[in-house]
Amino acid sequence: MGTGADEQVLIDLASEGDAEAIGSLYELYADRIYRFALLRLGNHTDAEDVTEQVFVKMIERISSFSWRGRGSFTAWLYRIAFNQVVDSARRATRHPEVGLEPLQAYIAEEATDPHGYAEQQDFLNQVKNCMGELTEFQVQVIMLKYGAGMSNAEVAEMLDRTPGTIAGVQFQALKKLRGLMGLKGYKSYKS
Repeated sequence: MGTGADEQVLIDLASEGDAEAIGSLYELYADRIYRFALLRLGNHTDAEDVTEQVFVKMIERISSFSWRGRGSFTAWLYRIAFNQVVDSARRATRHPEVGLEPLQAYIAEEATDPHGYAEQQDFLNQVKNCMGELTEFQVQVIMLKYGAGMSNAEVAEMLDRTPGTIAGVQFQALKKLRGLMGLKGYKSYKS
């Protein structure tokens, strides 16, 4: 989701305290922020809390957002989300798992027969278990790419890397996952 002229107007109005503009920004980003948090935290309640915290922080800090030197609003908002997810994970008493509920829900809608649904669930559980074998940086890239639906350029901006680096990390992470799962060949889904 790039920053268009309409979105820039919303951001400018929100920075002046316009409640309707803040609500519109919430509607544009809340689902994506929630899926991002859920993918990392693996818990609906924690993901909802993080989403709420992100928008509270956005409201508190939006007047300091600058188009110059900061990059896109999307990257700025995801930096806040990333920091909130890290804080939430630190506060947790247990080591958070990498959840795949958003992907499971999407695939569950696609399954039309019980056998297909069971195969999909087995596959997703295997992916979830194998994600624990990736480096933290690889998990971050996979979370942002597939959990938040960000492009390589957006992920690169958020993580202060080049798009080429992100593409390489994504390739290595997917290659490692394929190896851990015993999959042959390379199939790219929404890359």
